Amino acid sequence: MRENSGNNLVNKHNGRQRRKAGRRLLTGVLAFVMVLTGQPGTVGLLPVQAEQKAEIRMITGFASLAEETARQEVPFGTQLRELSLPDTLEAYVLSDDQKNSGGG
Repeated sequence: MRENSGNNLVNKHNGRQRRKAGRRLLTGVLAFVMVLTGQPGTVGLLPVQAEQKAEIRMITGFASLAEETARQEVPFGTQLRELSLPDTLEAYVLSDDQKNSGGG
């Protein structure tokens, strides 16, 4: 009888140690995840993003270019660097809200 109660104490002690080890492991994993998601430098590791509304836009036209830029006649195979192209283009854009409300 005495031998059996000693085994029960050992078994209880081992069970507590296993539970403590499991809890420590879980706590460590959760802390690690919290650190990863809270640091701005780890965006690629565990991205956490708020839901964003997709905004649809439609290009309705472009501003006029200078005549010499708009009408260039060049032979086939002309290199891109040889063309006279603007650095930027000005575009007219209609958002989804304007389209639905009849604006524009």
